[in-house]
Amino acid sequence: MPEYMKTFLRYIWAVLFVISSASFAQSFTTRVSSKAIGKSDLLEVQYVAENLELADFILPSFPGWVVQSGPNFSSNRMQSGNTITQQIIYSVTLQPTRTGKLSVPAATVNIDRNNKRKSNTVTIDVKPVDHVAGNRRTNMGSQPGAIMDDPAQDEETDTRDQVLRKGENPINKIKNNLLVKLDISKPTCYVGEAVIATYKLCTRLRSQSRVVKQPEFSGCTVTELTTEQTLPKREMINGKMYNVYVIRKVQLFPLQPGEVILPKASVANNVMFYKEEDLNYRDLFYNRSTPAFEQEVTVSNPPSVIKVKPLPMPQPDAFTGAVGRFTMEASVGDGKITTNNNAALSVVIEGIGNLQQIVAPTVTWPKGIEGFDPAQEEESDKNIAPVRVRKTFTYPFVVAKKGQYSLPGTGFCYFDPVNERYETIQTAALSFNVERGRKQVLPVSNIISTSDFQTRLYLLIIAAFVAVIAGLYWFNFKRSRKKQPVPAPVVPVKIETPPPAIIDSEQYIHAIRDLNPIEDYDFYKQLKRHISSYLGARYHVEGNDTAALVNAQPGEQETFKELDQLVRDCSLGMYTPVFDAEEAMKHRLRAIELLTKLEKARF
Repeated sequence: MPEYMKTFLRYIWAVLFVISSASFAQSFTTRVSSKAIGKSDLLEVQYVAENLELADFILPSFPGWVVQSGPNFSSNRMQSGNTITQQIIYSVTLQPTRTGKLSVPAATVNIDRNNKRKSNTVTIDVKPVDHVAGNRRTNMGSQPGAIMDDPAQDEETDTRDQVLRKGENPINKIKNNLLVKLDISKPTCYVGEAVIATYKLCTRLRSQSRVVKQPEFSGCTVTELTTEQTLPKREMINGKMYNVYVIRKVQLFPLQPGEVILPKASVANNVMFYKEEDLNYRDLFYNRSTPAFEQEVTVSNPPSVIKVKPLPMPQPDAFTGAVGRFTMEASVGDGKITTNNNAALSVVIEGIGNLQQIVAPTVTWPKGIEGFDPAQEEESDKNIAPVRVRKTFTYPFVVAKKGQYSLPGTGFCYFDPVNERYETIQTAALSFNVERGRKQVLPVSNIISTSDFQTRLYLLIIAAFVAVIAGLYWFNFKRSRKKQPVPAPVVPVKIETPPPAIIDSEQYIHAIRDLNPIEDYDFYKQLKRHISSYLGARYHVEGNDTAALVNAQPGEQETFKELDQLVRDCSLGMYTPVFDAEEAMKHRLRAIELLTKLEKARF
């Protein structure tokens, strides 16, 4: 290849690198629910990694704070036009131990052995008051993490349940009168459909209870709905009346079809018991008796499974992934619109559904109007479940000539899971009059949105690179023509095409055998990669598409179901320290057993 062509290709590669870097920005940031809170308020902190493939997450220590819950893990995938953003989120809930300026420290993620990244630190102003409006208050008895210390004023706890009679086992008595219950709004849903999960502590005993394990959700977008409940509610369970405290309440949006496992929450309970022979019932009624002993038992709910159905096919061309029920309206404001001055079209989408998938509708601008990229604003009402959302898109525009203009209606397509069909809603056409305004020497730049400015900046940078490349190409080409000797005649050479390589799927099983959970820094990442490579070589599918293999290979359904769960565990182990070395070793052995079983099925 001539030298000038090599130079040309190098510059082309540089341009592509700049474009790709601008299109797929990576970041790791710290986000907080508020910059100002009261001394009895809770602060929600999120560490958000965008477009980063992580090997490990390192949570910092929090001087001046008490960790009330977390870290909790979630992930989501958002698409806006042709841009796809993958987010991995670790969240914790903190309570301040003093007032003044407190710092939320940076977390650290390891991308590989030699590449680490830190998030930003955030300063929080803790006011010397109990509560600042807009923040979530500390739950009753939450120092630290307690749910119930004494019965509520209207509580009807039967004091007989606190009495231990002769021959009764205290642990069995606690388990028969105290439990963690998980309620889900629906056992089956569509991808992107909202599901409400509520974890409750249900008790008939006076106890000191604290949450020791919060559930972690994978494969879903998570919205926290835990309220400031200070008094228990009464609920009949299996013929008995219980006092019920909400441990955690979340709204989940599943991201892919299959099964979503809702894990367990664990609550440690310290229960005081009285011996029947030493009991003075009058004193017990007035809380004067001294308990004979205390017993601590940790209770958990059994995990639940949500079956997630894929969205029906075929999907409309205008569908961008929004699932729920929505309304839409558009307006241009009540003010006077003049030429050469900024104006704005407002489009509001409101309803119940996955807000993350609502992208800006396309506006068809009539001749004579120049429109720009929209800014957007989100609002949500978490006092109701499912959460009601509202998203406002503001499209700046300018008009060059006065006159009467008409904007056609704007459409929005979504999937309605109640009626199980795709719906398209349309705003009414808008008519408005434009009067003559004062001419401006400078162009109207203050109405151009940030994203529009960045797009134009990228185009200018690319144009500058292309101009430089063209100049260098012309210069090198002209110089090479002067120095280039007459080429010798080309002798045709016969090139033999090598036979296609035989793929040895067993090599991936051997590679898994060589993995060591203790020595290999990215054990779960490598394990998932080898499983995916095996399935690609053996069945010509992507490693995460085991659901397709269940239907395509009916004789090995159970094997593929277990393999699908193993791949999910690998994804969870890549981003959270949820598995220890012993469990990792079991995952490695299980992978070898499943893949070996598939190999034997070939013969």
